[in-house]
Amino acid sequence: MSPPHNTQPSLLTFPGETFGYYGRTKAHDNVSKVGPWMVQNVLILGGPTFLAATVYMMLSRYITALGARDHAMIAPRWITRIYVLIDVICFASQFLGAGIQASGDPKVIDIGNKAILAGLIFQLVAFTFFVLMAIRVHTGLNRQHEVYTAVPSRWPASRKYFWGLYVVSVLFIVRNLVRAIEYAQQMGGGGISYATKNKDGTITMPKKDGHSSIGSKEIFLYIFDAAPMALVSLTFLLLHPGRMLKAVGVGNGERLLEMETGITMLGKS
Repeated sequence: MSPPHNTQPSLLTFPGETFGYYGRTKAHDNVSKVGPWMVQNVLILGGPTFLAATVYMMLSRYITALGARDHAMIAPRWITRIYVLIDVICFASQFLGAGIQASGDPKVIDIGNKAILAGLIFQLVAFTFFVLMAIRVHTGLNRQHEVYTAVPSRWPASRKYFWGLYVVSVLFIVRNLVRAIEYAQQMGGGGISYATKNKDGTITMPKKDGHSSIGSKEIFLYIFDAAPMALVSLTFLLLHPGRMLKAVGVGNGERLLEMETGITMLGKS
């Protein structure tokens, strides 16, 4: 079975992050060029929002497929709409915030830094509430299964997909929390110092000031950003939502969209 069409936004993450780290290697080779620095700054920061959109869509589809609307805090069709809107806002704030930092103007850089931090915090809060919604559905289905143990249920085989949802959500929360602390340190003056843009288009890197922060240690980027996003992708490979939807009788993406909007009901177990 091909994956539901609505899981495809995650495909945009891979070229985005790949080119982001490619830009980082080019920036390492020549730190005075603005282009590679911008590529890595924008794509590494903004790329994961596309993967987050896939995570947001998963819960509504699980609720619909398992007939768990009664346990949901928000109607499934609204979960996707609300959270995709949140994701667009977060992406815009992080993308634009990172982009305008190329101006070299300290005031503009400060505005961009605040926009990035706001987007990271907003996404962090959204993911926390998202996990709480998933836990409510999970516990409701557990209680329902205990009461109707004699009735055939799709729930026991589906539990692992909820645990997969928790894993990817926690990875995003950790990633966003660390990145938020990084940008908060920069705003507070305890983080990295910004490079200055020269008239000829090159940049001059700041002198070392002795401050130790998340942003000043490259290893933290790989531990708390690259590694978590790689683990999210691995989790999707091991527990792809399409497998669970196939197991409970959802044939394809269009059928699932119909179910989610209430046009048709799930026809078979």
